[in-house]
Amino acid sequence: GATHRYAIGSAISEDAERRQRHGAEFFVGQMHASRSIVRVWRTLRDAGLYQAAQWLAAAHIFARLRRRLPIKAPLTLLVPSDNVLARLCPSTMTRLLAGSADELISVLRAHVVPGRFALEPGDWLAESSNGTIGTASGRRFATGRQGMARIVRGPICIDDINIYVIDQLLVSLPLCQPAAHPTRSADSDFHWLYPNSSKN
Repeated sequence: GATHRYAIGSAISEDAERRQRHGAEFFVGQMHASRSIVRVWRTLRDAGLYQAAQWLAAAHIFARLRRRLPIKAPLTLLVPSDNVLARLCPSTMTRLLAGSADELISVLRAHVVPGRFALEPGDWLAESSNGTIGTASGRRFATGRQGMARIVRGPICIDDINIYVIDQLLVSLPLCQPAAHPTRSADSDFHWLYPNSSKN
């Protein structure tokens, strides 16, 4: 029978192979990071933390959270309560989402703690240079009888991530006066958080 010959390209160089391997590993890592963010988002919603869930979604969509602040377990998340997040002034929310949302990423870093910590409702977080609770923003906290913020709920566990609800932001942002109904539902949040979107 006829003999067929097929041209085979030249062997790939070690450098090119290394770049391809790193590219593939980066892509797989981004997929895992996206899945982790979605799982945390769903957990926040299921726990009734609608404000926190919406801001996590905003960071994922507008600020490329999976690249700039990967959610990699083990991890501890210090999540301000919905009553606190609902008091963010409209001008502050607009600023957090402006441009590449650098300030929003900075705010998130202040509430993300590498490592899994066992805390309890009633514990206070006090800033301390010797504290064992180190946030991704570089600040350190210790637990005590008084401090900057108090844990009011938790842990809410998902995989190797502990989520605790705190009664204050760990960064300085202007807050408006509490409204008559301070905690918005997830549905009512949609338009104020995504002003250029329309809900189907």
